Amino acid sequence: MIEKYPRQVVSSPYINSTIAKRNLFGVPWGYNVCPSVTFDHPANQERMREGKKYPTQFRAYNADLRTTRRCCVGSARDCETCTDLWATYGWVIGSMKEHLRSKQDFTNWLLTTYIFYMQTGFIDGSKNLYKLPDIYRRFRIETETNTAPSENRTLALDVGDACHAS
Repeated sequence: MIEKYPRQVVSSPYINSTIAKRNLFGVPWGYNVCPSVTFDHPANQERMREGKKYPTQFRAYNADLRTTRRCCVGSARDCETCTDLWATYGWVIGSMKEHLRSKQDFTNWLLTTYIFYMQTGFIDGSKNLYKLPDIYRRFRIETETNTAPSENRTLALDVGDACHAS
């Protein structure tokens, strides 16, 4: 779909693959790696003591906006079958150090992070959607050839766009 509608589909092939494979660098998806757990919820106390990464101030609130639930999708959901996009984005973006192993890993991380910030509005999509076809083309070239790009094919994301929300 990205190739057919590159200005309409704002997604990262890498995030799609991560959700489908439910795996990141050999680590399977599940409760023990999910970053979208309420850090101070009683049901998560043991998880917080395990020492695995988690956002130290994340809270998933219930509809009453006072009480919290275990995670962003609810207290009764089975983590092993969860395919929440935003939790997976958090897992990928929070694993930046693991994505520094190779140029391709970092390219995957960078594109996914850029798309996340565009989807959430931190990068103004209305001013940057025109860039997506070229970004996707460059990403595909990198992925398919898995070789170092020439200087004119480097995945270039405008850092100024990423730093300023309009």
